[in-house]
Amino acid sequence: MKRGKGRGKAKNKRAFQSKKLQERIKKGSERGGKNWSIVNSSLDIPMWRPKDGSHIIDIIPYYAGEKDPLVEKGDPTYTFEFYVHVKVGPNESSFVCPAEMFGKPCPICEDRQRIRDEGADKTVWKKLFPKRRNLYNVISYDDSDAKKGVQVWDVSYFYFEKPVMAISKKVSRNRGGKPGKEQIVNFADPEEGRSISFTIEPAQSKGDYPAYIGHTFDERDYEIEDDILDSTYILDGIVKESSYEDIKAAYYGNSKKTKPSTRDKKQNAEDDVDDLISEVEDLDDMEELEDFIDEHELSVKIKKRDDEDSVKDKIIKELEESQKKKYSISDILGMSKKELKRVIKTEGLDDSLLEEAEDLDDLKDLICGELDIEDDIPF
Repeated sequence: MKRGKGRGKAKNKRAFQSKKLQERIKKGSERGGKNWSIVNSSLDIPMWRPKDGSHIIDIIPYYAGEKDPLVEKGDPTYTFEFYVHVKVGPNESSFVCPAEMFGKPCPICEDRQRIRDEGADKTVWKKLFPKRRNLYNVISYDDSDAKKGVQVWDVSYFYFEKPVMAISKKVSRNRGGKPGKEQIVNFADPEEGRSISFTIEPAQSKGDYPAYIGHTFDERDYEIEDDILDSTYILDGIVKESSYEDIKAAYYGNSKKTKPSTRDKKQNAEDDVDDLISEVEDLDDMEELEDFIDEHELSVKIKKRDDEDSVKDKIIKELEESQKKKYSISDILGMSKKELKRVIKTEGLDDSLLEEAEDLDDLKDLICGELDIEDDIPF
């Protein structure tokens, strides 16, 4: 579904520099918050799949279709933001959430509410929320993409839109350093826009996440040509929109879902810690103690003068502290993934958070939500 002829000649391509495009970018900057693509494969859309390393791209604007809930049909925009349920059913399918996107009934959201109303642990129903993602028309300047023209990029909101929105707002300073008027960088404008540079760092270990870092705007000494503008896709028109019945069939499969267990996971976690303490007390060899520290990802440091008994005391002390530890947002935000995994275990949270999170920052947000941490006050 290319723009080209379908857009008609009444539209002026240069009109993308209008205030409406800048207003769309501003709207994006105000929306706070694994490649599960929902692009209709039958349309043979060229997809951009960036590899690890540095990249520089241009975001190419287009005119919205009729299915974008954030933009009026025919108005200029630069992205289609959507919410998607991922890994649905035995085939791990992806479905645009009809409730979040179009205000229509969604069987997955309905089941989430049912589970919540029945008093299930938050870790059970929270994973059924849809994920936030974005589609873009992009021109990539990677060597391998030199002749590919406009491609569509399906990417997590946390990897790209969120950091770009953070740098798109500039606040001028008056005399004396007082904040002045906020300005929005109209990076998608064909004539006066900016290229965007960023780097993808690979995951450091198995089960870890890649990092999208260093998002910056680069000055352009060229304009986006009309043939490129003509090659964009109406992004809200290329997504798969499934019926209620299809989503329900994929979600439930051939068997009925059973009610989730409502046992007290926190109590189970405390029982686990007690078992670990008993296990430590039975260890006599320093090598066994070191293995225990590594296996359970403890932050115990062994010094040269430490003997087996002193190391045991350190381990037991940390395990006991983990039972009564109260966290603040600052605590969680300052943790490594190893430390976060320890919080998940000691607080009795669901291990699926590690798979559910889009990246390390998202994992921290999820854990804060599970622990009901608000502001920066220890609970």
